[in-house]
Amino acid sequence: MTSSPDYVGAPETIVRQTTLKLNKYKRVCLGEDRDGRKFITKSYSGHPEKYSKINTQYVHETLSFFHREFAGILVVPTPYGIDVEKHTVFMEYINILPTAKLLNKRTLGHAESFFKKCYSIRDDQGFLRSISDSVYFVEPIQTMLNTGFPISLGLKGDLWQNLTLAGRKLILADLDSAALEPLGLSELIMYCEIAASFQPKNLMVSSEKITPVCFQYLERDAAVQVSEAAQEIFRIRMQHLPRIVAAVKLTFARRFLADAMQHYFSN
Repeated sequence: MTSSPDYVGAPETIVRQTTLKLNKYKRVCLGEDRDGRKFITKSYSGHPEKYSKINTQYVHETLSFFHREFAGILVVPTPYGIDVEKHTVFMEYINILPTAKLLNKRTLGHAESFFKKCYSIRDDQGFLRSISDSVYFVEPIQTMLNTGFPISLGLKGDLWQNLTLAGRKLILADLDSAALEPLGLSELIMYCEIAASFQPKNLMVSSEKITPVCFQYLERDAAVQVSEAAQEIFRIRMQHLPRIVAAVKLTFARRFLADAMQHYFSN
């Protein structure tokens, strides 16, 4: 096991461990060492040995990158260390995370600096993956990449459940999906999810009062392109829902993005 040179070392002795999340690819645990320090472990499996090691290294590099580059913008777990042979990453347990809430239309403004920082990162930094490796690499995204659409740092749409707010502190605790993608894609997928959540706080706020940050970086035609790609990924993600529920959610998402786009590009 190796520790990040800039941070507290990974725990030498684990006396208690509780599983928080488990699927065929990842196990997330809350652990405690003999000094009572809490920490999070993420262990990767479900792939051939080679790829589990690659995924472990990638997550550790991504965590270190975000911790360094996004300091002052949001709270990111401090990386503690990595055990490549056991496919495990050790990181800080953020004690305010259990009190954090999902973003809604009223609180989206807290994420503005986060998105602006993402849109300033346009190259791979020597390690960032491409969204072309994603299961959501749909045809509209292929078309955008083939025609020189601007790319930037994103999280392949895995934002709304992971970008949370505790008081005035923005938290991003899960960075596994970090990748280069068409600029604005993850932001607009998150907007689709918020618009379709049926939460009273979201239904009571007009879309015209909300401007996706990515619109500031795109011409109208490009904004339409990435909006259509976001809606297609959102549609695919809802295929497990009853057809009528999925249709209503997609209608809400489309109307929200159309209204926001009309308001921004007509002024």
